[in-house]
Amino acid sequence: MTLSATNAQAIVQFQLNSRPLTAINPGLQEAPLRASADAGCKQISLTYWALIRTMRKLTTLFAPARAALVPALVALLVFPLSGAAVAADAKAGKAKAGVCAGCHGVTGQSAQPIWPNIAGQGAAYIERQLQAFKSGGRTGAMAAQMAPIVATLTDSDMANIAAYFSSLPAATGKADASVAAIGEQLYRGGDAKNGIPACMSCHGPGGKGMAAAGFPAVSGQHSQYSVAQLKAFAEGTRTGPQADMMKTIASRLDEAQMQAVSQYMAGLR
Repeated sequence: MTLSATNAQAIVQFQLNSRPLTAINPGLQEAPLRASADAGCKQISLTYWALIRTMRKLTTLFAPARAALVPALVALLVFPLSGAAVAADAKAGKAKAGVCAGCHGVTGQSAQPIWPNIAGQGAAYIERQLQAFKSGGRTGAMAAQMAPIVATLTDSDMANIAAYFSSLPAATGKADASVAAIGEQLYRGGDAKNGIPACMSCHGPGGKGMAAAGFPAVSGQHSQYSVAQLKAFAEGTRTGPQADMMKTIASRLDEAQMQAVSQYMAGLR
């Protein structure tokens, strides 16, 4: 079954608000779409329903947080139902991954904190980032370096490389204890007053991400890299997959909060 983003958006709104689907989009037929929702819900992760249940309880005070999380719910509906991905071969990916070692390390764990650890990262996330670098859809400080590297990669190459790095043991790090408690509160509870949802809503309680939706793992990530990406999202200089959602969230964080939550994620296991 394939769902368009428009239909997925309507399903999410229906399940959040119990509003008639035709009131959200007059061109949709409610009965067939409700049937699509029932069929789709059997195939998506329990994370989707956990988010729905949590968001149903939020009052109007939390409206910005609700709005920021809707794209996550839409992605969880759309991506798993959009057909089979390109079959990936981790062994073939390893053969193509030599050039990656210069920045990301031979084991996918970068020695330089400005470059991300990618070992153990979700394959779907890695693949989409590679595709976005190649197409020009992802911009930002790293796009200029990545563009020539991915220019000659085929779709199969990118899927294989993603599968290879995803199969490697993830990095572990250590948090700065002086700010980790503040970071933990943001990561696990968000900041309702400022409309900031809990980071774990999309990145998971253990920071392992949501592989099916392409939301990245953040545990053990270099805090310097995480801060730089949060700033880039907030300023709108990083575009690409899920950038609009992250811009909404990151722009509500001050620098101290960015530092704190990044430190917490670095030590998260």
